[in-house]
This record gives sequence, structure tokens and C-alpha cells, in this order.
Amino acid sequence: MTLGEVVALLRGGGICAYPTETFYGLGVDVTNEAAIKRLFDLKRRDYGNPIAVIVADREMLSSIVQEVPEKALLLMDLFWPGPLTILFRTNKKISRQLTTNTGKIGIRISSHPVAMALVQQLGRPLSTTSANLAGFPPSSSLKEVRRYFGDRVDAVIDGGLLPPSRGS
Repeated sequence: MTLGEVVALLRGGGICAYPTETFYGLGVDVTNEAAIKRLFDLKRRDYGNPIAVIVADREMLSSIVQEVPEKALLLMDLFWPGPLTILFRTNKKISRQLTTNTGKIGIRISSHPVAMALVQQLGRPLSTTSANLAGFPPSSSLKEVRRYFGDRVDAVIDGGLLPPSRGS
């Protein structure tokens, strides 16, 4: 499946597994409420546990947050793109399902070329929760993603075996 086909699948409410600089992530179009619900259900994730997103750039970030504090700018300059997730207050463009009604969400710009290409082509934020069942270790390989989810993920982008990571 091409990257364009995966983006079309995401726009249609699908779920994809994709490599990041830390682990494999599960992506949905965060503007699609049904896809977000499906993601929570797939992971068996508690609806009170927020899901982070990746953005393509600072412009996309600014479109979904109330403000970018000075301290966040400093961290962004030092660590983005990369495995640092920063907590922001969202505006009304981000689903309350993702923030679990807190009004806050973790956001990062990924340094992984596949994750970056995916969010750029999608043109809006992409969920970046780890590809695992709630309470289990995150996936570092396609084999682990398949073990957790079988064919319940609509597309999987194979990034090979990812190096050991602490996550973001």
C-alpha cells in the first residue's frame, strides 16, 4: 500500500500502524470522531486516558492550541523534531475524546521520515498512541503489531525493527 493510499484510508476513518522514532504508533485522523472511538476500542484504552498527536510543523500546532508558551518554544527549539511530547491547551478544533475532556493534549513533531510524511500528506494532526493493547509493552516491530491486532488495523507501514527506546 502506498503512502497516498494510507492517507486516503485515514481520511475515510481507517487506522494505520506506522513507525516513529520511538515505537510503532497507531494513527487516525483526529478530526474523525468515529475513528477516534474505534482507536480507543481497538487498544482497549480507558476513555479517561488522553491520546497524543503529531503535527507536521509549528503552523499546524498553532492551528490546534490556544497558545504556545515561551517555555514550550524553548523546548521545541531544542528537541523538535524528535521524541519530546509537550502538553498544550487545545482549542475547539481538537476532539474532546482525545483530550478526555481535560482541554489539554500532548503534541510533538516526529523526526521519523515515515511519520512526518504521513502527517504532512494528511494535512492535519495524526494520533500517535503506541501500537499495543493498554497495559502491554509498545511494539518495536511489525510482528509485534500483528500479534496485538491481527487484521484489525486497516494498514501497516513496515519500518523494520525499531531500536530500543524509552518513548516520548
